[in-house]
Amino acid sequence: MTPEQLQLPYRHYQPAEQRPDADEPVINWVIGDTYGHYEGHRLWIEQALAARGWPLAEDEALPTTVLDLQVRIAAEWTMLADALGDLAAADITTDRGEGWNLGDHLAHVAAWELGISGLLSGASRWRSMGIEPADLAEQNVDTINAAVLDLHRGKPAPEVIALRERAHRRLLDVIAGLRDADLSRPYRDFDPEESRFPTDGPVVIWIAADTYQHYRDHRRWLARLS
Repeated sequence: MTPEQLQLPYRHYQPAEQRPDADEPVINWVIGDTYGHYEGHRLWIEQALAARGWPLAEDEALPTTVLDLQVRIAAEWTMLADALGDLAAADITTDRGEGWNLGDHLAHVAAWELGISGLLSGASRWRSMGIEPADLAEQNVDTINAAVLDLHRGKPAPEVIALRERAHRRLLDVIAGLRDADLSRPYRDFDPEESRFPTDGPVVIWIAADTYQHYRDHRRWLARLS
């Protein structure tokens, strides 16, 4: 394709499809379905590999101190906030034709923050997210994400923003209470009953995946929706 063809609107290629963002350049979808999409799945793959003892790439080395973890969380959170821009109610609740609106993304990120905070505090990770695992037909990331979406979809903008702020404050408080040595403890120390995935890896793998790596993943999508 030529650069000019990439700037043609989505409706040029899919004239029969009705969507509110069909006048935007098709390059947005090309990015979202290629290299913009790879990043999010790379983080999940690295998480699974690290849990099995495989080394991470040098530039994705996990933090070994609480201070390093806090710095990474703060940096990615700031960039996420910059991508959000002004959180007007219409911006949060308007359907952007992506399947999720801006509020869905905010609630999703907040839910996973609450989950990891619950895990590190000795509570159920999933119930801290508002989910009862026994109610899920199948327990995996997709069904958990769907349950979170159902739980929060349709909430008014002020409630979503309050959830986001509460979840992040809770996370920061829990992280501040950790010792450096806690980051290298295996996941099973915090949840010995978890059996859906290997839990021998250090818990910092899951902390990173549900905080600063997660913000980075959603920042790309939020930049398109905000």
